[in-house]
Amino acid sequence: MTGEQGRAAPGAAPAVGPLPRRVRPLWLRVVDAIVFGAAVLLVVVVASSTLQQPLHSGRVLAYILLAPAAMITWHRSLAFLRRRIASTPPGRIATAGRLVGVSKWLGAPIGAVLACVGLEAAVLQRALRLVERELEPVVSALEAKLHANQPAPGEIGEVLAAAGKGEQVRGVVYVPKDRAFVLAARSGSIDMDGETIYYDSRDRDWHRFHNDLAETNDPDAIRFKAGTRDVPSIRYSCADGTWRRQEPQ
Repeated sequence: MTGEQGRAAPGAAPAVGPLPRRVRPLWLRVVDAIVFGAAVLLVVVVASSTLQQPLHSGRVLAYILLAPAAMITWHRSLAFLRRRIASTPPGRIATAGRLVGVSKWLGAPIGAVLACVGLEAAVLQRALRLVERELEPVVSALEAKLHANQPAPGEIGEVLAAAGKGEQVRGVVYVPKDRAFVLAARSGSIDMDGETIYYDSRDRDWHRFHNDLAETNDPDAIRFKAGTRDVPSIRYSCADGTWRRQEPQ
């Protein structure tokens, strides 16, 4: 190629080569890594500690910490991915880089909401499993007694005393007419009001409702009222490890 051939034609646009990659300062990369690591650690700590104490109320503080940590984790993860994409040769990958750039901002709040909702669902299921396991001896003893004969009120008290109790138990409502009982237990919730978890021997299943919904049309709350308030029954409460019979209603 001659010198004249190598020179660009008059009026022609200058040749544009690939843009140089912007290099981020080392201190900024270190700060970015520290922030990302701290956010991931906070997500893990909050999630694990919340799952370890599913029967406690007032979990809103945990979600106040979890939400921003999840947003930072999402944002910085996609920012890192976008930088990796930007370092590749141009082409169709540029469109993916732009999509990742948009997603890191728009997806952060959505990811935070999904993290909180998912953790709360897992905590509620874990709380139900813990209550079921803790009160299984009481439920089994009462079921066996009811299936054997028509127990007198005093016999129900003896069964309860022998079976013991769990820390979360609220009490037992015995309905002689139906040979049925309802065993209620306390459980935590996202706020301080808590939930009620109960076993109904009529369908031999566990149910739950938030205490704020006790007087609403919530199906489980209505079932609880129908089995404990709207029928003649005998109540047993437990305090300090001792079962006490209350006045018939």
